[in-house]
Amino acid sequence: MTSIAELFGTPLYRSKVNNYDEIQKEFSLIVSDIPFKPNPYYGQNNFLTYGNFDRNIIKERVLVRFEKELESHIKLFSENLNFKYRSYNIRSSWIAKFEKGNYAHIHDHGSSDISGVYYYKKCDNDGNIFFQSPVPQSESSMCFWNPHFELSVEQGELLLFPGYLKHGIHVNETEETRISFSFDISFIRVVD
Repeated sequence: MTSIAELFGTPLYRSKVNNYDEIQKEFSLIVSDIPFKPNPYYGQNNFLTYGNFDRNIIKERVLVRFEKELESHIKLFSENLNFKYRSYNIRSSWIAKFEKGNYAHIHDHGSSDISGVYYYKKCDNDGNIFFQSPVPQSESSMCFWNPHFELSVEQGELLLFPGYLKHGIHVNETEETRISFSFDISFIRVVD
């Protein structure tokens, strides 16, 4: 018998939200009045942000519909991974604004179990997300070398992925503003 098993695969969850209109409305109530600012640590032409790794915009701004929607996607993602948890904590969340010429450098989300992003405002060519291979040694193998994976997403989509996965956002080449909402999650696991 012949078989090929994928070892140490990296899961990426991608889905449209179920309550798109309600979630968009909930975000629109806060996005219009928040003070986006550049973070000098990230360098010139990087994105503008509201919030940071020490804040939780979901809790501060009471995004009830989004939090409930997110819960259902975390449950689906975890079930597909055969991962059982007692509860989870949204450790941090923030909103990022990408105007023409803005991008996000390659980074990861440290010790978060799952990181994610929801696309509130998005159009073509406003900067695709890309993921860097978590297996740097694969660069030495011609048949396994794939330095990064680029993903074109749509407004209303949600991505969930391991916090250790390095990623970035290509330059927004349009006159349109791109707005996304990112978050980090930590689990309290069920002890067997």
